[in-house]
Amino acid sequence: MNPNKVIQLAMKTGSLLLESGAETYRVEDTIVRICSTYGMTDTSCFCTQTGIMMSSIFDGTTYSQVARIQSRSTNLDRIGNLNQLSRDACSIELPEYEKRLNDIISTKTYSVFMNILFASICTFGFTLLYRGKLGDAFVGLILGGIVRYCTLYLESKGLNSFFNTSGCAFLITLTALLLENYHLIASRNTVIIGTIMLLVPGLAITNAIRDSIAGDLVSGTARAVEALLIAVAVALGSGIALTIWLSLGGII
Repeated sequence: MNPNKVIQLAMKTGSLLLESGAETYRVEDTIVRICSTYGMTDTSCFCTQTGIMMSSIFDGTTYSQVARIQSRSTNLDRIGNLNQLSRDACSIELPEYEKRLNDIISTKTYSVFMNILFASICTFGFTLLYRGKLGDAFVGLILGGIVRYCTLYLESKGLNSFFNTSGCAFLITLTALLLENYHLIASRNTVIIGTIMLLVPGLAITNAIRDSIAGDLVSGTARAVEALLIAVAVALGSGIALTIWLSLGGII
């Protein structure tokens, strides 16, 4: 058994979990479980939003590694697969574990079309949920698809997520104001709220609460700040759109 290989695979698994939106306690538990399964002892792991530090002992020698997390997204399917793989490690050899890990990495995520389609369906449903009329819901459906496409495009260009979110919130608010001004929708409020739900940091808030309850106060605070910044970005984008609208003589 190669302890360096175990450390590398454990760290790789933990990094992928964190990049996919997993809670920090899940990442730490997974890394410890993998190392223990393959014969390493006294494994310690400390995980934050932006990095993982770990050390483990094998045959009297301490092995350690640090990983920097550059990007984060939401991929619950990958989290589930990695979680299951770490539990299956007790029944498979290290080469088989590495093969299955690479298979998970190479698995294709949802296409751009599927992202846009289901984002549109979500905004359609949210607009109806907030008592919007059917016409407003169809506008929300179209606007949701446009916003999701813009989000994916700006992410692919490496734009900072704060400005990405602000820009999309600006687009949503200004579009709704224009459509109501030309009597194409019944209520701008339901369209704005229903569509802006795409930008709400629901997973970040949930993970912040779960990490804090689990005792990971650093990660919980970091996730809470991240959620707050996203909320500020949404408010800033909408506020700029409303300010421009009023300065041009529009009525709210």
